[in-house]
Amino acid sequence: MSVIRQSYIIHGTVGKVWEAMMDPAGPTKLFREMARFKNLEIKPKKTWVQFCWMGKQTKPSRVQISLTYENQRTYIDLLHEDVPDNDRDKINKLWKDSYFGPLRDWVERNSPVVRVGFGY
Repeated sequence: MSVIRQSYIIHGTVGKVWEAMMDPAGPTKLFREMARFKNLEIKPKKTWVQFCWMGKQTKPSRVQISLTYENQRTYIDLLHEDVPDNDRDKINKLWKDSYFGPLRDWVERNSPVVRVGFGY
């Protein structure tokens, strides 16, 4: 079994990120249609822990998404454990392209955050 770790910075409030993550019709809808989830722990605007079944998985993997907010940015850390080795690359790409990419695009389009500094 493999582990997937990803980190993202989204220019928007943690409230807006959380809202988008929780919205069943929101920007992560396509990703959620590719997997089944069972909530284990929810700490609003901080942590979301779930069991996840993707594809033909019979044993669930464990997903933890952690959020922190600082300087008009939400920092997101993903920890996805017990990922089948032969599906690791595919699932890693799905998180990036079908979950966090659309999430970041939606939040940054819908947040009144002023962007200052370098790297934009």
